[in-house]
Amino acid sequence: MSSAGQKAGRAALAIVAAASLLALGVLAGLAYSWQEPPSLLRKPALSGEFPVAQVEFDNARTVSLSGTLAGQASALSPRAGRLTGSACQPGGTLESGKMAVEIDGVPLPGLATAKPLWRDLEPGDKGDDVVALTTELIRLQWLAGEPAETMTQAAVNAFNAMAANLGAAKSELAAWTVFASLVVWLPPGPLIVDSCPVDVGAALAPDQVLIRFAPLLTEARVTADPATSLGGDQVLVLSDSEITVPDGGVVTDPNQLALLAASAQFRFAQLANDTTITVVGVLKLVEPISVSVIAPAALVATGPAAGCVVADGENRPVRVVASVLGQTFVLFDGRPPASVLLNPPRDIKC
Repeated sequence: MSSAGQKAGRAALAIVAAASLLALGVLAGLAYSWQEPPSLLRKPALSGEFPVAQVEFDNARTVSLSGTLAGQASALSPRAGRLTGSACQPGGTLESGKMAVEIDGVPLPGLATAKPLWRDLEPGDKGDDVVALTTELIRLQWLAGEPAETMTQAAVNAFNAMAANLGAAKSELAAWTVFASLVVWLPPGPLIVDSCPVDVGAALAPDQVLIRFAPLLTEARVTADPATSLGGDQVLVLSDSEITVPDGGVVTDPNQLALLAASAQFRFAQLANDTTITVVGVLKLVEPISVSVIAPAALVATGPAAGCVVADGENRPVRVVASVLGQTFVLFDGRPPASVLLNPPRDIKC
């Protein structure tokens, strides 16, 4: 290579070296000045006001419900004869005022009275058994008025009308007497049939066991965190029924207990336990309430279900009832504000 070419090569190398040094200097300067990400890469800070919306909220949540069972009860034959029909079906229910069995071709109603009918009753008879009979006839809407301690002709007529409605012939009834032999006494409470020890066609003796019932459900109690309760009546949704649960979580109403005892979930769970039955369902308010929706960034938590927000320049306490999909549902003391401050100071107190 000529001396002129060598000089040109050395000049080019010098230019490349100088450019490299310049680039390194620029990068060093940028590295020194970029101690934080550039503004285009930084997450924007939330600020300003967030509008408060109102939505209907039913407070639905999964809970356990435990039922307490009492001793096993039975229905006995009130007379001798031959069993010609029966409403007994294991796993089924037996209702007061409906046919329980048929003996010698006569359908006998089951009656869930507070006291068993132990004697024939005629107008003028007095006693607790009269009160029990008239109370149940009134509940079943066969008799009008108030329960009475003295038997009346109206009560006899009401019983005969009920028996005739079930298929009893007039010749089998007495115009002035309610025969105890025409009534199968049922214990009060929701009645689920456990077994039927007598086959249709069998000869019966008085007081022979006709139907055995599953242990009676006397109470049911919801197991839930009290902090999640918003008060008011609730409903427990099971796979095939809904049970009304009063404020406090304890169910004692016989009709609701009967629904629970007849549910598929309860009966399946009862196969494994004969004292306390537990089922799982969804508990929600019967009447939804209005709650406020705010951004999570507007809330300063002060407890497991409590917090503060800033609205109209004031610190406002709230009760947190739920959080979902970037929304927080809260209840305000008093009228909710139109908006709340995003990212308030973390040390505010209410």
